[in-house]
Amino acid sequence: MSISCDSLVGYNGARVELLNSKEVVYPMANNLMVLNLTTQCIRHITEGSAPISCVAVNKQQTLLVVGVRGEATSIVAYSLPDISRKQSISNTGNTDCADLSFSRDGTTLVALGGLPTFTITIFTVNRSTLHLTLLAKTDAATQQPNTICFSPFGGHDLLSTGNNHVVFWRVEKIQGTHALTPTEGKTNHQTKITSACYSTQNGDVLCGTASGDILEFSTSLGTSKAWWESPGDSSSALTALTFTRHHLIATSCDGIMRFFRHDTHTIERSITLASVKVTHVVPGHTWNTFIVCGGDGVMQTVILPGYEKMLLRADQFREIEDKGTPVLDCSGGGFRGVCHLQAGNVVVTVGADNTLRTWDYTKCTLLAKIHCGKQPCCISAGEAGASHVVIVGYETTHLRLFDISDFRRPRLLSQEKLAEEGKVTAISMSPNGKHIVASVEGVGIYFSDSVHHIHILGYLPLDTHVKDIAWLPTPSLLVAFDNGEIRGLSLPEHAAPPDTHQFPKSLITQLWRLDLPIEKMHLTTVDEESFTLACCSRDKGVKLYTLDRNSKGTDASKAPVKKPQVQWKPNDKLGVAISVVDGVIFSASRDGRVESRDVKGKSGEKPIASLNKHDCIYGGVVGMCVSHNKKRLVTIGSEGLLGVYAIANDAKLEELPFRIVDQVGEDTGVQDEDVVYMIKVEEEKKRLVDIKYAAHRQGVIDQIAKLRDHLQHYKDENSRAQPEEKLETQAFMIESQRLAIQEEGSKLCEEKEEEIKWSNLANDYISGNIKKQCWDSMQTPLTVLKGIGAKNDVEVPNYNILRVSQQEKSVLRKIKFLREVEQLEWSKRKGFETLEDLYVTEEPEEVEAPPAPAEEAKSQDERQEEDEEPKVMTLDEETLLPVDDHLYNKFMTYTRSRSITQTILLQQEILVKRNEFNKLIEETMKKKKVEMAKIREKHVRIRQILKELELPDNIENPIEAESEHPERVLTVEDSEIDISHIEAEKQQEKEDGVKDTEEQESNERALKVMMDNRLERDERVVVEIKKPNFADETHKDYKPQDDWTDEEVKLYRDYEKKLQKRAEEEEKHKRALHQEHKELQKDVEAIVAGFDATLQKLFDTKLDTDTAICQMDLQIIKLAQSRVQQEEMEQHYRKLLKIVQGVKEGASKAMQLATEAQRELQTKHDKYEELLANERKKSGEKEIRTQPPFSESEEHCETLVKMLKKSIKPKKEKQKKDKDDKKRRDDANPDPFAFIEEEEEDKRKKVAQQPEMADVRLDKPEGLREDLWREFLEFRRERIDAERVQKLLSDELQEMTKVADRLTKESKAQQQNLEEKQTLLHDFKQQMIRESYNLDILHTFKQGKIEVEQEAVVTDYADAILIHKNNIEELNVQIREHGKAKVDKMMEIMQFKKGIRYIEWENQMLKHEVRFCEMEYKHLHTLRVTKAMQEFIKGGGENHHDVERAGIMKKIEHLQQAMQSKIEDKKQAMQKIKRIIKEKDAENRALEEQVKEAKQLVAQRDEIYHLQSTGLDHQRNLKLMKDMRVTRKLEDVAKAQQEEMKLLKKEIDRLRERTFPSFAVVSKRVVGNPDEIA
Repeated sequence: MSISCDSLVGYNGARVELLNSKEVVYPMANNLMVLNLTTQCIRHITEGSAPISCVAVNKQQTLLVVGVRGEATSIVAYSLPDISRKQSISNTGNTDCADLSFSRDGTTLVALGGLPTFTITIFTVNRSTLHLTLLAKTDAATQQPNTICFSPFGGHDLLSTGNNHVVFWRVEKIQGTHALTPTEGKTNHQTKITSACYSTQNGDVLCGTASGDILEFSTSLGTSKAWWESPGDSSSALTALTFTRHHLIATSCDGIMRFFRHDTHTIERSITLASVKVTHVVPGHTWNTFIVCGGDGVMQTVILPGYEKMLLRADQFREIEDKGTPVLDCSGGGFRGVCHLQAGNVVVTVGADNTLRTWDYTKCTLLAKIHCGKQPCCISAGEAGASHVVIVGYETTHLRLFDISDFRRPRLLSQEKLAEEGKVTAISMSPNGKHIVASVEGVGIYFSDSVHHIHILGYLPLDTHVKDIAWLPTPSLLVAFDNGEIRGLSLPEHAAPPDTHQFPKSLITQLWRLDLPIEKMHLTTVDEESFTLACCSRDKGVKLYTLDRNSKGTDASKAPVKKPQVQWKPNDKLGVAISVVDGVIFSASRDGRVESRDVKGKSGEKPIASLNKHDCIYGGVVGMCVSHNKKRLVTIGSEGLLGVYAIANDAKLEELPFRIVDQVGEDTGVQDEDVVYMIKVEEEKKRLVDIKYAAHRQGVIDQIAKLRDHLQHYKDENSRAQPEEKLETQAFMIESQRLAIQEEGSKLCEEKEEEIKWSNLANDYISGNIKKQCWDSMQTPLTVLKGIGAKNDVEVPNYNILRVSQQEKSVLRKIKFLREVEQLEWSKRKGFETLEDLYVTEEPEEVEAPPAPAEEAKSQDERQEEDEEPKVMTLDEETLLPVDDHLYNKFMTYTRSRSITQTILLQQEILVKRNEFNKLIEETMKKKKVEMAKIREKHVRIRQILKELELPDNIENPIEAESEHPERVLTVEDSEIDISHIEAEKQQEKEDGVKDTEEQESNERALKVMMDNRLERDERVVVEIKKPNFADETHKDYKPQDDWTDEEVKLYRDYEKKLQKRAEEEEKHKRALHQEHKELQKDVEAIVAGFDATLQKLFDTKLDTDTAICQMDLQIIKLAQSRVQQEEMEQHYRKLLKIVQGVKEGASKAMQLATEAQRELQTKHDKYEELLANERKKSGEKEIRTQPPFSESEEHCETLVKMLKKSIKPKKEKQKKDKDDKKRRDDANPDPFAFIEEEEEDKRKKVAQQPEMADVRLDKPEGLREDLWREFLEFRRERIDAERVQKLLSDELQEMTKVADRLTKESKAQQQNLEEKQTLLHDFKQQMIRESYNLDILHTFKQGKIEVEQEAVVTDYADAILIHKNNIEELNVQIREHGKAKVDKMMEIMQFKKGIRYIEWENQMLKHEVRFCEMEYKHLHTLRVTKAMQEFIKGGGENHHDVERAGIMKKIEHLQQAMQSKIEDKKQAMQKIKRIIKEKDAENRALEEQVKEAKQLVAQRDEIYHLQSTGLDHQRNLKLMKDMRVTRKLEDVAKAQQEEMKLLKKEIDRLRERTFPSFAVVSKRVVGNPDEIA
């Protein structure tokens, strides 16, 4: 029974090649897949068993070349269109063929090999025979390319990309052989190059990167620059670039196709594709269709109607509606499992892309595709009642059930996680459709009693791995293990125990041992006594075993080893699937083969049929299933190929188009379907259970209600009983309830204990880490010293200092030693230690008086002791020593080493200052303790006095603040511990203590009564004055005063005197106590005031220390900034140097090319000149007249010369050219590189259009001999040929001249660019040298000398400059001189403008006068002349002038009188003003005298004030100044916070208005001179 391949379906993202206008070809496993884009029909071509890696088709579509892997034959050539084998080339590069590419003219083929040599091989193609001939070959192991292609601009230039390399290869002929010379592309982008294509703009190469950027590489120089920079992340890596006439099409891995304009480099359009793993984009023949290849198995076509137009405007392009059509949708990552459904010709597959697909293989149709979960590894279909269910196993130990009743809408039924870890290795459903069995690697076999939802009964633990599961008719199952055992298992009848969920080993009923382990097995025949297994064995062969069904042993050590009944020749790799159909065994293996064998055959016999369609390198076949009608066989491969085979002589399927139904891509969602279905199942089960047990449940409820009533009655009776008769509440509990409560309480207690235990451990661990990192690492913890008095709020903290490691101490010692050596060496050289020595003049040293002899002797003794016993200091002691004498001068830290040394020394100096201040803090702390002890002693005495004076005791002893004892942070006080659980015990102890206290108090009261209400001992002797008995009314001898005798009266008077004296002594003692109390209070206040003064002084010292430390910190920061700037400049210098080197290499290459072009041009020019010289010697006219045989016929020489001079002009050449140009414009090719073929065609036509002798008809002159005529025609043809050769050489010379000029121009441009880069590098180097000597020096200035505008909080002095006072004065003088000169010039300009204005005014006035005169003249002409006027004109009356003169004189007199009166008034006013001025001058002199006297008084009082002022005023002023500084700082901080709040509010408002995130831009430090940066 033979098998034949019906159809193959698959795609994994390989590059497709155009066979013709409708078909494309691509490699898939061992097959060439031919896809018709119009009908979507797929046909395959298989010639050989090796996998195909790549294909290439020449542009003329006459030759197809295939690259093969894993065989000696690496390249196979086929002729087109019949696809017949023409040639095989073996072992092109000792490696597999990784890529193939034809040149644009189809005359050259390049092949790229794979690991390890990456051999590049170039073949020439014979156009007529299509035969390949080796041209050149080289290894590219250094570059490790993965793609290669020819330049479309002709020649043998190549482009290879891969492993972050872009290499340009050129074929050069060296000593008769062709060799490949690489030019590696240089780029500063640290990213992986993923794609490349040529550009027609300038012939350069555009490359896409993994970061989404597009780089432009120069093919001649290899340098790169950014063509477009992507704002996205790594998810936008460009995987395919395609160049068209209108755009650069860049497709990224996120499935977006972007169209970039050539000129603006902007995106005009974006199209979202069906595939998110695009690998290639191939343009169609019409250039309006693009084939998109996806690595996820999706191939689609994108059609842009009208895109093929030569002229396409931007608005027209935007109006085009794109049409995307999926062509293929396969499992790009490969298949993992397959099963055949009982109903229909449908198989279900799961793939590495986490999808479940249903296929109708008879119609070549993908019915459905849904997401099925991560990492599926196997699949099995149900039978009988579960024929519509498939179960999928996963590497995550999950099982999922899917309902396939509707082939186009699979849905999830149930899912379950079997174990914490492991892989599901085998799954199977029972033939009756009631049980599911699944094995988990490393755990065991799980059983489920339902196939509509997963209900796990338990699992059977196993110590070996399961390979396959088969069912016996019983039903029971056979399980094959990886140790060669086959065990028979019976199905469990009940669920496993809930505590372990494990079944006992008794489920294993039978055991057989095979000679070798098996991978897969299939039952062929089963009878009552035995059964036969067909197996794929571990030794890669196919075997038949016959096993006894009555075998009852379960001990593997005692079971006999079974040998195979029949075994066949092993395959190259392990078998993965086996089935038996009508006595024929079908097996599939990982070498990609599907074979059929006869069950009754003999051992070693060859298979009946063997087909190899799958890729053996990627894993070959991974699954196989047989249709239920036993007519079709379906295989799946790890490379993503699905194959359908016909069994026996069944009719071959028709070639059908691949179709994708509309529902594909509709993902129902694993979790959503699971939740919905499980809820429905649970509700249905609950409803059925409720209906079934409703009556029984109601009866039980009634009984429980009666029992509850009885129990409640008994509880009520118990509550009414006597206390002695009452029962406890526990007596009414049933035993199980009581035990459950006890167990629950015990469990809660244990959990609480465990929780407390782990909580304590966690707290201990955290506290230990905190103590280790924050406390143990501190050499001096932070301590805040406060004043003694409550009124003093001054707080002085010390400096918290970290521990200095031994390594840092050793480094410091070494640096100090080296610095001392350096200083000693400088002193020995008598050089200048600092730059200050260059500017400070030497002063004569003062001669000290010789020391006294005793002192000299003493010093000598001490010196001898020091020499005898030198003191060796430890590292800790050296750390405390100051290093100010080791510091460099501030002008000498311009080198990196000195800067680092200065930084370390400054850090050490800061540490020293902090330690010194901490010592002051410690001394002040000790002083505070002493002072507080004194205050406590005085408070003891004060309390005694107050007690004696019977005054209230309101004195509080001073206590130390918590901040003064940082170690208390690690101490847990009793008040912090929760003691609520022992409060009852404390209460009891308190009650017991009350009784003892009452007894003690009664004893004290009695003692007080006995000691006259005084418990303390009084140092004063108190003599009791006893009252006489006769005067004591309580005494028996009491007498009235009238009955007293003289003696008794005298005694009573003495008694009264003693009482009075005693009262006086008591009063005197109280006054003394009051005085002592005042003095003690004054002493306490003095102690507090003294310590507060010390604390204030310490606070001022802290401020000074902080200032010094901040200055040193600022120096350290400035030094670090200078080092960083130097490093940045050095890095920038290295970059510039690298750029200059690259430009230099490019310039040298350009110069070399230009030199070679000039040399070739000179050679061609010499050849042309030589040809011209030869032609001049062979002048046609002279040769005809002088040389025989033409000289013999002198009468015809002139005629022959005229005929020779005739020129041939092709007719209608221009018209033909115009027609060709018009046809070319009409049939314009949208291919962006079509102009290359057009230029070649023009050259060929230009050569073909040369005039031919045969095209001109000449008439023989009469009388000329025939032999002379033939000689003349031959001579004329030779002359025309010579002229044609001359014309061709002239054209070539012109072309070469243009090329040489272009190369020379490029060389000059490169040289100019090199000079600019070298100048830039030199300038930057000089700037770097200057910047290295720029130092940041700290200065302190008075406030009046700072002219920088002060900011609210912190003033930025970054752009401030220092100006010397003399420079300012000189500038002021120059400014004044320039200002004065400017004023003078302006005065001259003003006078000149004044004259101009006066002249303009005069001109305007004259114009007005002329206009007035013209008007008067017109009036005069139009004046009406009367008789009176006539008389006036003639002279008029005699007194006319006299009357007029008299009127004018009267007017003059009147004006003189008025003027004189006004002058008199003004004189009087001036005299009055002069008198007032004199009075004011006298008053001012008097006031000046008063001012002098006031100043003298003020000076005297100021001296008196200074003499009377004390130090307290100075302290008060300091305190006021401090308060002012603190207030100013607080005001500045408040202002800054207000400004910051305003800014934050504005930022919040701005962010609320925006709809996209904003990122703060960090300013980058500009390297170089900022004044030179635009």
